[in-house]
Amino acid sequence: MDLGQVLQHFGVGQCSTPDSKGDVLAFQFVNASGAGHEYRLLPTGQVEASIGSRRLVNTSNKHGDLIELHYRDDETGLEAVNHFQFFGDNPISRRWVTVSNTSDEAIGLDVLHSAFIDNIPWTQRGQFLIHIPYNVNYAEGQWRVHSLEDLGLIRTHKPNASKLIVNAVGRSADVYLPTAMLEDAVNHWTLIWQIEHSGSWMWDLGQREWGVLNLAIGGLSESYGHWYKELRPGESLESLPVAAGRVHGDVEEAIASMVNYRRIACWSQHPVDKKLPVIFNDYMNCLWADPTEEKELRLIPRAAEAGCEIYVVDAGWFGEKGWTDIGDWHENGGKFPHGLNSVMDAIRDAGMIPGLWVEIEGIAKHVEMAQKPDSWFLSLHGHRNLYANRYALDFRNPEVVKFADETMDRLIQTYGLGYVKIDYNFSILLGG
Repeated sequence: MDLGQVLQHFGVGQCSTPDSKGDVLAFQFVNASGAGHEYRLLPTGQVEASIGSRRLVNTSNKHGDLIELHYRDDETGLEAVNHFQFFGDNPISRRWVTVSNTSDEAIGLDVLHSAFIDNIPWTQRGQFLIHIPYNVNYAEGQWRVHSLEDLGLIRTHKPNASKLIVNAVGRSADVYLPTAMLEDAVNHWTLIWQIEHSGSWMWDLGQREWGVLNLAIGGLSESYGHWYKELRPGESLESLPVAAGRVHGDVEEAIASMVNYRRIACWSQHPVDKKLPVIFNDYMNCLWADPTEEKELRLIPRAAEAGCEIYVVDAGWFGEKGWTDIGDWHENGGKFPHGLNSVMDAIRDAGMIPGLWVEIEGIAKHVEMAQKPDSWFLSLHGHRNLYANRYALDFRNPEVVKFADETMDRLIQTYGLGYVKIDYNFSILLGG
């Protein structure tokens, strides 16, 4: 692999973009701000603000080439390492940044991008199309294509603040999926990226100067993710992992490269994946969070006949009212007159593994658990966060961790569970 080519073209193939800026996309490897500084470290070794030295380390591991660019800001003592992990010849690489405070004083950070791609030549109106996947319950992954101009990004003769910002706070797939594509319809290449994080994230695309686009990918941002980090002396911090790459071709070829990357880099290789058991879940297009003993006993033999290996009793098995009693993790005797274990026994008798739904982080505001001290819950401005009639547990509290562990142990042992579905149906919102 030609490492210079990799760094210049953000992939392994030549992607021609003939214009006055040449045939490369330049990279601003580290982009962070805080403590009265803007840290913008350039691949050429040039400096904006007060950044000092730079060195490159190239190694390899079981995945492929690993490139690390080391920087140091002599004025503040902030050090940064930009990591590029490649996976064979796939043009998609995983990128993340590690920052360390080597000074004697704390450094506050309010932005830390995982990838910052600069100097994308923008030569004419209609050149670029942006592909964004919108996401809502029961209508997930709705890809839409827009021109930059339709979204308010206008090519002007002076730098401007026009930006397209897509982000999520809390729930990672609440409105958009954490991925997108920028297609150059004139020069026939596509840049694709994803943020590999289950919490807040963001990316923004804008015009930094005449005829030049830049793209920031990550999520550690006070303005758009309510993130701030006081980095104490001797502490280090890693940014969110992201994957990005530029493919010579259209969006179909870019998606194919990303799918291949995911199979190599993101598949956990868990032993259960070797078999991939067939799971029946009674919620979607079925019981809709209203399970009862009678309904389950009718469904269980049908699921077994269809070849299912795991049978999951979904939401609504608990509390006095069912679904709305999140946090009361005790079975509803009215719905299961012979006990929930009678259903679990029927599942086992049918040759399947019993499973159960839990949303352990949520507590409905009217259940007994809601009487716990405020220190058990995420709060903002002195009040508990409330979303969809429920509070969010704060797992920084050791008592909360103990409650969750004991609850899960009790459910698994009481019902002989072989599968637990941990759901997440609400945003924890902001909190402190």
